[in-house]
Amino acid sequence: MSAIQPQSIPSKPFPWSAPMFKASSFWLATTLILAACSLTAAAELPDAPQPATLQAATTPAPAPPPAAATATIDAGPCIVEPNQPTVPLTFHIRTVCLVHRTFTIGAIVSPAIGAAVEMARPPDHYPREWKDGAEAFGRNYGDRAARHAASGLANFTIAAIDREDPRYHASANPEFAHRVFHALIFSVVDQSQSGHRTLALSNFAGASAAGFVGIAYLPHGYNDVTHGYQHSATEFVSFAGQNLISEFYPEFVRLAHKLHLPTPKP
Repeated sequence: MSAIQPQSIPSKPFPWSAPMFKASSFWLATTLILAACSLTAAAELPDAPQPATLQAATTPAPAPPPAAATATIDAGPCIVEPNQPTVPLTFHIRTVCLVHRTFTIGAIVSPAIGAAVEMARPPDHYPREWKDGAEAFGRNYGDRAARHAASGLANFTIAAIDREDPRYHASANPEFAHRVFHALIFSVVDQSQSGHRTLALSNFAGASAAGFVGIAYLPHGYNDVTHGYQHSATEFVSFAGQNLISEFYPEFVRLAHKLHLPTPKP
């Protein structure tokens, strides 16, 4: 039995007639022309408007208004505020501080208050001429004024000799407790003319002068060394009180403005 031999099938060409060729060529040319026209029209179109969110993102934000300048409080020549340029110490500033602390309205009113308190509660066995009547008030007022003047003059003299700075240098720390501590310790350790810490010899001298000046005129039994030391301690405490007033002077000024009161002087 003989094997069956496969017969090859002759391939026939695709019947590409002339009408079909013309139609295909026309369709291809039309497609290319329309595509070219579309690209040209798209290139000539204006840019589309951006969304509002994109415009807001690309538009620069307006600059914030300048912050209002904080009003500075003039504390006078005898207080040096932190972070402020320090005026060089001169003899004129020393003299201004002496007059400001010793011979101003405060130096007139303070002895009057002290004399009134002294007469309201006089010491035991105080002579009548020191506790009754207008003359007694005058004696007590003169005693307080003499102490204050002696303290100021001694403070000024010793500070000029050992080159202490008589001005109060406020604390740079804004915390309340630190400011109180700074004011109290500044009555013992202040600042020299060169800007270094130094022992406040002028305060010790002023307190001693205030304490012992009364030995010359106080009644018997109250013009001794014991009372002199007591008066010196009282005067030294007043230095610490003055430092506290100077330290919190800006707050006192703001409170006075809020209550529509005259501005206090340090």
